Amino acid sequence: MGKSTPFSFKNLFFLSLIIAFSFSGLIAQTVTTDKLDYVPGETAYASGTGWLPNEPIVLNVHEEPVYHPDVVTNITADAFGNFSNVAIYDFEQHDFGSSFTLTATGQTNGPVYAYFTDGQLAIWAWRNQPGPTLNSWASGTTIQQANSVYAEGEVIPYRWTSIAGGGSAPNLTEGVTYTIQLDYAFAGGTTSPNKFFHDYLTSYNATEPASVPFGPGSDLAAFQTGNVQTIGVPDDPSVVVGDPSGVFTLFNIDPSSVTFGSYTIQPVNANQEDRLLNITFIPDDGDATPGETLNVGIAWGAHLATQIDYGFENGAANFPGASPQMVIDLDPS
Repeated sequence: MGKSTPFSFKNLFFLSLIIAFSFSGLIAQTVTTDKLDYVPGETAYASGTGWLPNEPIVLNVHEEPVYHPDVVTNITADAFGNFSNVAIYDFEQHDFGSSFTLTATGQTNGPVYAYFTDGQLAIWAWRNQPGPTLNSWASGTTIQQANSVYAEGEVIPYRWTSIAGGGSAPNLTEGVTYTIQLDYAFAGGTTSPNKFFHDYLTSYNATEPASVPFGPGSDLAAFQTGNVQTIGVPDDPSVVVGDPSGVFTLFNIDPSSVTFGSYTIQPVNANQEDRLLNITFIPDDGDATPGETLNVGIAWGAHLATQIDYGFENGAANFPGASPQMVIDLDPS
């Protein structure tokens, strides 16, 4: 996620689902992919800004699990330090379900990272800045300076649906048990363990006037009529601050069936440690008709850590290195 130079908690900073950053003076180098998620047969394209004029850059794509060696593309930035629409990866059928890391390294700058997937679930986030997507949910796209501005202490609204966006899950079957896993950037890894990004989960509308994600008034036609319920967000015992009143908003899910796993740690790299939370549930639209195929959704918010809580420059505005993300997996096993 892109951000400018470090500043106090009172200033705004920018968030992106796939943009990462490094610093050279006052210029932030960025690298992005044209989509968050691809399907077999598509090609991923990369763009970047903030590099030195005419700087040679190496773009390296690494796949997990590994089906073939890393794909390396050598390019040169233009006279303004930018590049755009560089083909970096052609997706094959065996890539379905894989995750990819794009690393951009210049002669004097980088490395800078971006992340994308092949056939993974769609996730929506709330855009709040003027433009064609002002005050709307956006799926499979980047939240960045052009469309969203958030500050430490604010909450970014997220939602997942079973049928929205490329690579999303099929409609789910009533009476069958499913698990989704929330995976979000939490702490600064071994290099900055006292810096935090999303420190806790809460309600989707805790600070933003986000429109209802499901039910009457939703922007999703297939999600306006159904069973809308809420259930409390479990506390993370490792977090000293939080919102005990926060809730997950559920669509076509039986709240009595919902169970939560423990918050677990996932080291990503030296600059990032993620938190994982499993949510297990049974779809139910409330009409007592077993075996139906239903549209299913969950909405929540993620709080941006503040240096008021964690100390000077230890909030989200100063999160280090790697690209902060919010990721969803369906049946993570």
